[in-house]
This record gives sequence, structure tokens and C-alpha cells, in this order.
Amino acid sequence: MLTEAVAVAAAMGITLEMDIAAIAETNRRLAHRPSILQDLTSGRPMEIEALYGLPLELARLAGVPTPMLDVLVALIKVKARARDFTVRPLEHGNLYDYLWNVRNALSGFRR
Repeated sequence: MLTEAVAVAAAMGITLEMDIAAIAETNRRLAHRPSILQDLTSGRPMEIEALYGLPLELARLAGVPTPMLDVLVALIKVKARARDFTVRPLEHGNLYDYLWNVRNALSGFRR
């Protein structure tokens, strides 16, 4: 999935330099549990759209295929619905502000 994130960023003109193998190894060694999994197992609301919906939307806008992320999001939504969690659709009204904040965070620009 990190390769998909790098591809989306590249399509948006952002160069991400990361050692994907080192990140994967660190997560494996530390037995990292993503926050969305922690939310699911603790019965807390899951931030599916904030964590995955917006990146998927960015990928669609940039024309970048994200097959792994697509499957992951679908599986997360199935799990959420099985636990009777509400899966809210992405609110497109906030997409501009989100993109602006991402741009600022990555480039150091101010609004």
C-alpha cells in the first residue's frame, strides 16, 4: 500500500522518499496495530473515510489505480458493518480544505 501512496503523491507532484522495506520491517518487529484496528477491537468509531476515503478520492482524481487500498477499504467497511458501526460517506465539501492542508503540510506553504 505504501507504493500506492507514493504513486498518488507523485501524480500530485509530490516526491515522497521512504524506505518501504524498513517501514514494513519496523512495523512487523514492533507488532504495530493500525489505529483503525485498535478502534475496531475497542468498539470505538472507526475513521474509515478520514484515513482511507480521502486518499482513495485523491487517487481517483489523479487517475492512479489503488487495487490494494480498494480491497482493504472494502474489507474494513464489511467489518465495521458487521459490528453495527455506521459507515458514513465521504463529505466532498471538505475535500478542498483537506487537500489544502495536505499541500501545506507537505510543502510548508501557508494559506
